Amino acid sequence: MCCNCQDIAHVSREYSDFIREYNKFLKYYIKTSLFFVVINSLIESKNTQILDLHIQAIEAHIAATNASIKLMVLYALLVQKYWNSTHANN
Repeated sequence: MCCNCQDIAHVSREYSDFIREYNKFLKYYIKTSLFFVVINSLIESKNTQILDLHIQAIEAHIAATNASIKLMVLYALLVQKYWNSTHANN
């Protein structure tokens, strides 16, 4: 699902930034999901030593949220750039 760096080289800097941030978001999203699966399994098995995993999951979730916010900002910039380029002569 992640783009190859050679694919990114042929597009605008803004789009390259967008794809990099999207890949970062996916990485943290998957990491968070895996942490929560493990945490839930440990809770079900009555294992009480899960605090460290829970903290890591929260940190990964925060990183995914931050990447998502950056992703939306970059998306807005891409849309604005597209709008400006298509309406420049109007």
